[in-house]
Amino acid sequence: AVRADRMRGGRNKFGPMYKRDRALKQQKKALIRANGFKLETVPQIVSPVQSDYSLSSTIHSIHAMSKTLPPNPAALTPADYERSPYGTPSLAVTVPGHAPLPGYHYPSFPNRTIKSEYPDHYTNVHESVPTYVYPETYCSSSPPDIPEVILKLLQLEPDEAQVKARILACLQQEQGKGRHEKLSTFGLMCKMADQTLFSIVEWARSCIFFKELEVSDQMKLLQNCWSELLVFDHVYRQLQHGKEHSVLLVTGQEVDMSTIATQAGSILNTLVLRAQELVLHLHSLQVDRQEF
Repeated sequence: AVRADRMRGGRNKFGPMYKRDRALKQQKKALIRANGFKLETVPQIVSPVQSDYSLSSTIHSIHAMSKTLPPNPAALTPADYERSPYGTPSLAVTVPGHAPLPGYHYPSFPNRTIKSEYPDHYTNVHESVPTYVYPETYCSSSPPDIPEVILKLLQLEPDEAQVKARILACLQQEQGKGRHEKLSTFGLMCKMADQTLFSIVEWARSCIFFKELEVSDQMKLLQNCWSELLVFDHVYRQLQHGKEHSVLLVTGQEVDMSTIATQAGSILNTLVLRAQELVLHLHSLQVDRQEF
């Protein structure tokens, strides 16, 4: 700072801003060191067809009955969460083994751990037999029955088409990096889940009440409920899809359950089967968009 007579001294008006920015960066680094995780390669029970890491070739080699891939979207790069003053919540999840479910036949498998060390840009196929169609149980013409807070949340809902285009663009950017990694079906699904989670975090930061919380409280909430949000996002998408024998990916493509059973391996197959059971339970409860 310089005084009016051009001598050194005076008041530094920007000191508090520098201190706050430095504290946020230190907090973010501490969280990354404590909770940062790395994506470990999970050995497959059934080895999928492998090829160079390419969006089109990977999906084609994993699923031989692929639907038509949506047209390449414009380069929609997700907003870099690293640049925001909120910092990035580092996440970790353990995928436990599950007991056999009645009505399903699949081999048991040991516990696995999914880890990832990058907080930002991490990180299809059909023969559908319609068995039920999810009914809309509410009437949009009766706003008095819907609480105002729910209406505000509905206004902030992310557009599904934009989310799909963003995830496809991110996968295509990975394709252009010239990597020669060979990706399993499980690894591809993990990358899609990572990008879906990124969109969920962006949605949470824009929601009413949440953005009024302290940054530390925001991080704690996200770290404690991110897996539930991700699972419920997938399950509700299947409710809207309305087909029991196929899964609708966030990229807009359908995967037949028989294809998952034969090509995806035991772990992914088990997770999908349990998710489909949850879909049936929520369908019987007639969960609607407001409740979601």
